[in-house]
Amino acid sequence: MNSDTLLHYTQYLKIISGSDKNASFTSDISLANYYSKRSNYDSALQITLKGSKEAKDYPVYYRYFRYLNSVILLKKNNHKDALTGFFNTLRLAETAKDTAGHIRSLNGIGWTYLEMSQPREALDWLHKALKVTGDKNFDNLHSIIYLNMAPCYGMLGNMDSVIHCVSQARTIAEKNGDLLTLANALALGTNICVYQGDMNKALQLIRQALDIRKVLNDPFYIVSDMAAMADIYSNMHLPEKGIAVANEAIIIARKNNLESKLPFIYMALAANYRVAGDYKNLAAITQQSLELRDSLFQKTKAKELAEMQARYEAEKQLASIKLLQQENELKDIRNRDAMYVAAAIFMLLIGGGTFFYSYSRTIEKRKRAEERALMERRRLHAIIETQEEERRRISAELHDGIGPVLSAVKLNMSQLAYQPEDAQKYRTAMQLIDESYKELRTISHQMMPTVLIGNGLMAAIDELASVFNSSGALKVSTGADDPTRRYDSSLEVNLYRIIQEMMNNIVKYAKATEAQIQLLHERNELSIMIEDNGEGFDKKQLERSRGNGWNNVLSRLSVIGGTIEIDTQPSRKGTVIFITAPIKSQSKI
Repeated sequence: MNSDTLLHYTQYLKIISGSDKNASFTSDISLANYYSKRSNYDSALQITLKGSKEAKDYPVYYRYFRYLNSVILLKKNNHKDALTGFFNTLRLAETAKDTAGHIRSLNGIGWTYLEMSQPREALDWLHKALKVTGDKNFDNLHSIIYLNMAPCYGMLGNMDSVIHCVSQARTIAEKNGDLLTLANALALGTNICVYQGDMNKALQLIRQALDIRKVLNDPFYIVSDMAAMADIYSNMHLPEKGIAVANEAIIIARKNNLESKLPFIYMALAANYRVAGDYKNLAAITQQSLELRDSLFQKTKAKELAEMQARYEAEKQLASIKLLQQENELKDIRNRDAMYVAAAIFMLLIGGGTFFYSYSRTIEKRKRAEERALMERRRLHAIIETQEEERRRISAELHDGIGPVLSAVKLNMSQLAYQPEDAQKYRTAMQLIDESYKELRTISHQMMPTVLIGNGLMAAIDELASVFNSSGALKVSTGADDPTRRYDSSLEVNLYRIIQEMMNNIVKYAKATEAQIQLLHERNELSIMIEDNGEGFDKKQLERSRGNGWNNVLSRLSVIGGTIEIDTQPSRKGTVIFITAPIKSQSKI
């Protein structure tokens, strides 16, 4: 139903509902959906909050208002509060044995993790949603779950699962006449066609999806489809069309406060500028994209969200313990008048049961702690991988895009007719071009050293040392027992970033003149020693530090399962840093 038509019927229902609470609540839910579709999220939230208060004595409507409130928060890119709401509605649905609400809440949690680019966590919750069954057919909800699972598998590179999920969702949507779900399935089918290289089919599907979106009049999805269409045009080498579509999508997104959609549109726009050879606009849009991503990342406090999930699990376990205690108390009452011998036997059994229960709880707590630790490593791994992938892309853009332009400018300058009176200006211009190219190479190298990808960790460390040596401020020597050995790419990148951070700290704070970096490969462990002759420091200050540099080091060590030890004192010269990492740690992520 078109959103304007929805508004008309909603307003009419509100007028005729009178004192009928069911009709009034139904009208409010429809009105909230209307405002949500038009991206008027503040108005939608006011309705859902008001509805939650008024529906306290109507559990079904109360749960749905709370659920809808979380959906709207998610669309506003407020991941933390959205996840809080979904966990709350999950508890309510479980208590009320509301199967549909149970499925919707689990799907909402998975959807939130998907929007946060955490596909593994999202899939865990979405699979839980599919496993919930009841005495009714929930095909309409299952189709939505499949649509959320498809991009998760896409992020993980599992295209067979993507195709399966999209096919399942489309079949259900066509059977039920569900236009919204069908449009989503068509949009995801577009991604499959792009992956398979069939751009004409991809363009056909995204146009069909966009036509349905415009009928439904939902800007949230319209801009997503337009970004996909712009990206397809770049692959078809039709940048003029792609740039026009992307710019139109940006206007719609800003008009409707869809800030979370802008990074995807910027990526599509950048792809078209690259195809068109417009490197000036490519550099500008890349900078805007990075600034926006940093802003959105700061708003998403993933650690708080993970703690929230752990809190939910702990509360669920606590409820189970209370229930077990109540059952034991009931057994005691029923057996109060039993024979002494039977009572003695019963107490022995209870004693054994208590011991077994305590032992089981210890094992369960340990298992939960391990699961939370694994979840945290996966979350950090996903964040760091995303950051490194963005660095690789920007490094390539700078090197392959802007570098040739500077070279071409220098070549053209060298071919200009020589005028003696302009000699100084000519030399200055050529010098500025050379300095710009040198600065470009430095930035590109810092973003992602080519030698690290091509030749491995030790080669990248040698190159890093040469940079410090060429500055004259610090003399760095390196060594390794097996300098040509390659390791897992994620392990190499994380260790390189840690070493880079440690060396930068030596230059900034230690006032050292010499430093050494040594690598030692022992069985299944890689050890790194970094030593300098600078001023020592109080390690407690570092442990209390809230700086991004030290926190990034700890995050990367957590991902690779590594450790760090620092031998230093304020009263003595020299500091030694020991870093160890298991070589096979990546297989656990």
